[in-house]
Amino acid sequence: MSEYGKVDAQQVPPEILQQLARQANVDPSTVRTIVLEPEMAEPGGPWISIQEAASKYSLHPAILLKLAKDGVIRASRAVRKPGDSLLLQGDVEQVARRIALGVRANSEDTITATEAADLCDVSVSTILNWVKKGHIRRADGNPDDRRKVLLKRKDVDLAAVLVQLSGVAKGRYVFPAGFTPA
Repeated sequence: MSEYGKVDAQQVPPEILQQLARQANVDPSTVRTIVLEPEMAEPGGPWISIQEAASKYSLHPAILLKLAKDGVIRASRAVRKPGDSLLLQGDVEQVARRIALGVRANSEDTITATEAADLCDVSVSTILNWVKKGHIRRADGNPDDRRKVLLKRKDVDLAAVLVQLSGVAKGRYVFPAGFTPA
């Protein structure tokens, strides 16, 4: 008997039960009771709504939603809308930490489109497409000048972190639809 207690397996969400059974190398259908140790009480921390996570960790809700859909942040169920699901707070904390470490630039710092492409490991045309869609803001005033495009370094750093978290593949978007940086 554990000091922490026992939990009926029917009270545990099926995806958590399957994960625990997989870790213990047992068939999930044979599990009737789960004994929780103090360090296992809430793996990854409690669950948090997307809106709460956005305000608590200063992250855009659309980015949290996209990362949950991509599987970077674990969610309580399939994520379709921000109000639909809960996120594992430990995963949100890790993502917030990675974004904070990756986006260190001052709001006045600039970077060229070529340097941004190298930093994000994408083509210059992809960077210019992100600029056109408003995902990355231009630092210079002339939107028609394509010779030397200066971009806000902070926006490019965010793009680089999102590329690292979600990866870039043909047909996979790095930014959520309609996202524009604040």
